[in-house]
Amino acid sequence: NLVGPVNPRVRVTLYDGGLTSPTVHLTDVVQRDGFNPVWNEHEGVTFKNIKDPSSAVVLFSVWDFDELVAEDFIAAAAIPLSCMREGYRSVPLFDPNHMRCGAHAFTSLFIRINTA
Repeated sequence: NLVGPVNPRVRVTLYDGGLTSPTVHLTDVVQRDGFNPVWNEHEGVTFKNIKDPSSAVVLFSVWDFDELVAEDFIAAAAIPLSCMREGYRSVPLFDPNHMRCGAHAFTSLFIRINTA
């Protein structure tokens, strides 16, 4: 239940076509800033040994973290790995109903992708 301040964090998951277990990276939690959170993580996540890049998908999901109860889903986007290009990118996010309207009309993640 999204009541009160939002403590967002991003879960970045690589699904490799079902050939291996998903690789998951969790960002730090940004306390009490659901409107313009900045993670500014310099290490990021590295995906290695991808078995089938043509069917791999990266899922960006944003969650409201709470230590006392289960996390609440906020928004997400899935991008085929083959469509990701190096550089800065804006990833539009979708609500639980796969829509971009209301509070989610302009939500996005600003990410940097390195292919090296």
